[in-house]
Amino acid sequence: MQPLLIMKKLTPLFLLFFVLTMSGQEPQNNAATNDSQTFFNPRLGNGVFHNAKKAVDGTVYLFEKWDNHTVIHAIDKHSYLLKNINVNIQNNTIVSKIGTDSIFTFNLNTIDRIVVNLKTYKSFLYEDTQRICQVIYESNDFSLLKGFKIKTITGSSNPMVNRPNDRLVRRESYFIKKKGGVLQPFKLSKKKILALIPADKAQTVKRYVKKHRLSFKKDYHVQRILNYYGSL
Repeated sequence: MQPLLIMKKLTPLFLLFFVLTMSGQEPQNNAATNDSQTFFNPRLGNGVFHNAKKAVDGTVYLFEKWDNHTVIHAIDKHSYLLKNINVNIQNNTIVSKIGTDSIFTFNLNTIDRIVVNLKTYKSFLYEDTQRICQVIYESNDFSLLKGFKIKTITGSSNPMVNRPNDRLVRRESYFIKKKGGVLQPFKLSKKKILALIPADKAQTVKRYVKKHRLSFKKDYHVQRILNYYGSL
């Protein structure tokens, strides 16, 4: 089964270049796991102890559904419309589901950005690894970005805890990338946001925020605030 592709000038040669790998089955962190430990017995020697399979709640994927309206903007300036696209937060990869257990992993070196359900995502270098972030705002001077990561909360056999399985939890954080600089952690606050705006426009932006009752702590409000600033 092939992913639903609606592309201009798409050829098998392009797919070979565009797709980094096609794995028979991507490791699923929200599926059951089977851990093992080595042990030594003075009579029996070395051995391996296999733990019982343990279910994991949650998912490593950014979107709950795979049927997402996606436009991939390639480095070569071509655009491609696809379905069945998701982002693996743990691996920081863009993937497409093929059938029930096979995954295409796209080559990030060929992609400038992807737009999923009208939100833009790009790959940035952060601490020597590529990290896929949502673009909240982008200009010639700076980009404000939202990053994602997966944290595993270990389950407990204690019935009072009511958490028999490990659970994957998505965490969000924000970054700023100024012109010619690198990604830096960023906190959404009135002081931090206004520091990005020249003093001669700050009062106008403040009036706009007050008029529309916007918050400096909500990224979709901050996006409106910065888009307004960019229009001045």
